[in-house]
Amino acid sequence: MEQIAAEASAEGEELGEVKRRIDGKGIVIFTLDSGGTVRDTGKEIFFSGHEPKAERAASLYAAKKWGRRI
Repeated sequence: MEQIAAEASAEGEELGEVKRRIDGKGIVIFTLDSGGTVRDTGKEIFFSGHEPKAERAASLYAAKKWGRRI
């Protein structure tokens, strides 16, 4: 996710600092400065629907994880 934040910043889109944690079920949760979240369950990626930066970060993350044809 750090690489994605750096690439977005290079394109002029600031995601800010991204914090990450892993919950008890093994789901990786990324929290953006704006308050939005991106959750990676391993098979699916979910994001905060009310946050455009979270949607953008989730799409970039999914493209990095599974390729451009997601």
